[in-house]
Amino acid sequence: MLLCKTKLSIVIPVSALVMESVQERIEVLKLAIKHFYRGVEVIVVEQALNGKFYFMKKLDNVVKIPIEYPVFNKSWCVNVGVKAATNDYVAICDCDMFARETCWSNLLEWMVSCNHMWAFGWNRLIRTTRIQRNIIVEGGNIPSTALITPVPGYHEGGIFVVKKEFFYKVGQFNECMVELGGIDNSIANRCRYYYNYYPMYQLLVYHMCHIQKPKKKRPTRKTNIKILKKEKSQTQKSIAWLVAQNQGNKKSPLSHRKNFLDELL
Repeated sequence: MLLCKTKLSIVIPVSALVMESVQERIEVLKLAIKHFYRGVEVIVVEQALNGKFYFMKKLDNVVKIPIEYPVFNKSWCVNVGVKAATNDYVAICDCDMFARETCWSNLLEWMVSCNHMWAFGWNRLIRTTRIQRNIIVEGGNIPSTALITPVPGYHEGGIFVVKKEFFYKVGQFNECMVELGGIDNSIANRCRYYYNYYPMYQLLVYHMCHIQKPKKKRPTRKTNIKILKKEKSQTQKSIAWLVAQNQGNKKSPLSHRKNFLDELL
């Protein structure tokens, strides 16, 4: 259970639309919920594949939010989850990245004591094999054979933690960014508009083993890069535009209704 008095909600977006070996991903997430997320509000937002939900039926002790749209939109999933969160601070995690229970408490204490509104929480990334993964989640030490990758001091990615009221102030995640890539850079750019520093917590993050899609089959990032460039060149206008939108609407993502680039050009 968390020792810090401040409460945390963890939002995890998932979808079989962009995942391989869905059953394996479900098993990894079940282990993480059991061993790493005790005493934490966990909100799993699943976007359906052809009307079917895979994670919703298999997970226990979490808040489950099913949503449907034919194209995966991670930002939309995150915004829907944050809206449902009942605590002041929210952590956004991919379903294959975890931190140990005590790390969450230390991270929250650091953010509250330093009055940080947002932070990226990771310092070293542990990439595992299946055997190493099972050793770690069962409470064992990190195997000496595990690949430990130092993360650059200013790397936008991993686990994003934010105070909920500030999340809305900067316009939430941009739901017009449909492709994968650049989403963390987008929110970080808008956060720095208000606080010109880069809070980075020294958090050890486990990247659990799972089958990955070959790079040549992954979505391109061209549209997201264009959106990110526009956000950086017109940050204040971008924030005002995003704040004015009805993001986090369970019926459909913003990308279905409006075009960020068209309206800001």
